Amino acid sequence: IHVLLVGAPASAKTIFLEALMHKLGDKQAYFAIGSSSTKAGVVNMLFMKEPKYLMVDEIDKMSASDQASLLGLMETGEMVETKINKTRSIKLKTWVFATANTTTRLSKPLLTRFMVFSLKPYTYEDFEEVTVHVLGRRYNVKMDLAIVIASAVWHKMGTPNIRQCLKIAKMTKKKEDVEWLIDTMGKYQDRGEDWNE
Repeated sequence: IHVLLVGAPASAKTIFLEALMHKLGDKQAYFAIGSSSTKAGVVNMLFMKEPKYLMVDEIDKMSASDQASLLGLMETGEMVETKINKTRSIKLKTWVFATANTTTRLSKPLLTRFMVFSLKPYTYEDFEEVTVHVLGRRYNVKMDLAIVIASAVWHKMGTPNIRQCLKIAKMTKKKEDVEWLIDTMGKYQDRGEDWNE
């Protein structure tokens, strides 16, 4: 069974994959990022390392041809590569764990090979709790400032994106700075951009 986690940006999908990778160990698992992986790179890695587990973050950002390279592996466990004057094949018992922001960019044949779990959007309480935890752990931000940042991002930016909280935490030291920074960002934000990017 191959598993796909689908959810909004910053909903801890990558953290889940990293934790799973840590638990399974580097010798059994291989981590790839969909947006920077190529078919040749993934195929070569599978032939060389023969991992038991393949973790693919942002699989929805892989090109269609790169997604196609996973089809045989996920269906039959067989990898076949054919090049001019050279063919190689290998039988693998590899499970794929992947993440995606959306399933719309995945090919239908690939999507049918996954058991898909859709993560629920954050409630404000969830978002505040995650923000306090992440900012406290990563940047030593005190709880009261982290709550102000979470509230400002949720209410003023209109999106529960922890990445915005991280950016603001790097640039502010006190509560008053948060309001000023978000107001300034709102004034000069390119309206063609999405706050989520």
